[in-house]
Amino acid sequence: LRLLGQINFADLPMNSYQLEARLLQFWAMDNDLYGLDFENMISQAESRVIYYSSIDKTVSESQILNKYHPEG
Repeated sequence: LRLLGQINFADLPMNSYQLEARLLQFWAMDNDLYGLDFENMISQAESRVIYYSSIDKTVSESQILNKYHPEG
């Protein structure tokens, strides 16, 4: 799956829910349909929306890049 985008709630203006340090990510298969399955429209076999209620700030960018290889 390829990361399409993410929302870091700490980057948004403050709101009534105080959603700082939370993350919402959108992932999809890297193909022409971006994971869309016409036979099962609610399938998550080739796409994901992931919500993190907390962010581990001890993880470095280099550690993430070592695990994320969208080209391979």
